Amino acid sequence: MAEWYFDTYRPQDKRRDPIQGEFFSSETISDPGRALVREGIQNSLDAAIGDEPVLVRIFVSGKENAKKSKDVSEFLTDGWEHFRAPDNGLREVPDGSELCEFLVFEDFFTKGLTGDISKVPYGKNQKNAFAHFFRGDGISDKGEGDRGSWGVGKTVFQRSSRINTMFGFTVRHDDKKALLMGMAVLKGHQLNNKDYKPDGWYGLQRADEMVMPIDDAATLERFRKCFSLDRGSESGLSIVVPWLDPEVTEGAIVEAVLRDYFYPTLTGRLEVIIKTPSTEITVSKDSLHEEIQRIGGDLERDLWPLINLARWSLGEGTATIPKLKSPDLNKAMDWDEKLIPEELRPHLTNQLMTNKQLAIRVPVNVREKSKPAQPSYFDVFIIRDGSDRNERPVFVRGGLIIPDVRPRPNRGLTALVIVEDRPLATFLGDSENPSHTQWQHDGSHFKGKYKSGPKDLKFVSDSVRNIVRLLTETESEEDRDILSDIFNLPDGELQDKKAGKNKGGSENEENGGHKNGKRIFNISRVDGGFIIAAAGTVEAAEIPKSLEIQAAYEVRRGNAFTRYIPEDFDFKDDEFDVELHSATLLSRANNRISAKLDDKDFQVTVRGFDVNRDVRVRVTAGED
Repeated sequence: MAEWYFDTYRPQDKRRDPIQGEFFSSETISDPGRALVREGIQNSLDAAIGDEPVLVRIFVSGKENAKKSKDVSEFLTDGWEHFRAPDNGLREVPDGSELCEFLVFEDFFTKGLTGDISKVPYGKNQKNAFAHFFRGDGISDKGEGDRGSWGVGKTVFQRSSRINTMFGFTVRHDDKKALLMGMAVLKGHQLNNKDYKPDGWYGLQRADEMVMPIDDAATLERFRKCFSLDRGSESGLSIVVPWLDPEVTEGAIVEAVLRDYFYPTLTGRLEVIIKTPSTEITVSKDSLHEEIQRIGGDLERDLWPLINLARWSLGEGTATIPKLKSPDLNKAMDWDEKLIPEELRPHLTNQLMTNKQLAIRVPVNVREKSKPAQPSYFDVFIIRDGSDRNERPVFVRGGLIIPDVRPRPNRGLTALVIVEDRPLATFLGDSENPSHTQWQHDGSHFKGKYKSGPKDLKFVSDSVRNIVRLLTETESEEDRDILSDIFNLPDGELQDKKAGKNKGGSENEENGGHKNGKRIFNISRVDGGFIIAAAGTVEAAEIPKSLEIQAAYEVRRGNAFTRYIPEDFDFKDDEFDVELHSATLLSRANNRISAKLDDKDFQVTVRGFDVNRDVRVRVTAGED
């Protein structure tokens, strides 16, 4: 008969308190419902077989379909003495009178948990999904380019249970066997004067004390009916989370499916059925728009531009995608203007500046130490929409959206960075944290593995901003007549004073206005910005009533001010600090600031520029 088994400590055994759940509770995904969906679906996609889309079914019982304790007693009764033991790490353990609300996560058109059920995993080279799922922590048999590889993703299911427990019911595609096993992870605890290890299993114990899965057809059928499984003989995995944490909500599940998996849904690789007491929805390639519209609000506002761009990228966007030049095999990747072929520059710039969809393929080299460089690529899709939205690009690796890659945001621009090619997908996957939300240059799977790894990682994450920057630098010579607009003083003389480079301050500062041969304004540099004040020899009567400031990032070709775009920066953003002394702010927007001057001692300080860029500043007197 199947039972719950927890091993006792031997005197020489090392004590431990499991912390795998910390990977997901302390990182960027704080919502357990979203973490469950992200980890569950990525594992399902990695287990796909055949050409059919992976089908995921998520069933949330709610109180309406919850089970009485007696109805689930066959699968939990003898485990309660451990679940209620003192100091076992559980909080708010259910009492015998509570209904068992539960969640079911099932995938279809997938492999199931294949492999030798009697083995213990020892590393990545062993292809044994069953052993790694039930008998391993922090190790995985997934290969290069797979979406998950840390071997801790399954802990999100246990974390979502009030008793830190889950069951796995699998039908294996290779031998067609149906198997059931349970798993719990507590802290080390004492019971009846015995010291127990944290890990427990539900199954059948062999003479050597290894717990084996259940294959009895009658028991499997009772389990299937008890927890409302849809699985029959189809291969795949069904996970049951008993006593579901109330923080796992229907809304969080639906939103996570739409936000984190809209891309593989649009490609036709994924369909998701979500069933709760109040609703049943199917998210597919054909219904995605409808479901986003149904929810509306911030979700629709955030996703609508991305969905439209993604649909274009999957159709005509990749039909004849322009390709940048390949980087040097022996150097770290860098965004140099030479990457853009001169014959493509006019077309690409026109697409960007006229608010048309822009597609670019970026060749890269993945340079793992002690191995030959591997050519690879990623695709970038951009459209300017002229809005005030200040958004970051969305990065997709192998169909999985990596939500917390944080380059500088871009105003009025929607962008997708798609990485499907295996060498680069593996490179980026190695840099990800356990919950696959960030690219980190100092992670244990990444640090020291690649030549120029951190710089190449930044090359990808900063791609959108640099593509926009390079495309807005034109081949045309600077229009010398533009100097006629530099100063707006009645009797002013023009002077274009060149200043030395100072990153994050002002280079080539066009200093401020002469009246009757006398300088009116001085511009000086500070970290991340500049200060404007009256020139030392100017008299109070010569100070204009107001001034206008215009700034732009320096460009290699063309006029910096005419090449300014809102994606570069906007003075109204919170990242800019404008301090005024003896002056009053009149306006600040885009790349212009206007201020009323109270007396000769005025001073205007502006900080917030990218410290890695050079800034050109123009100062003019306002209208009297």
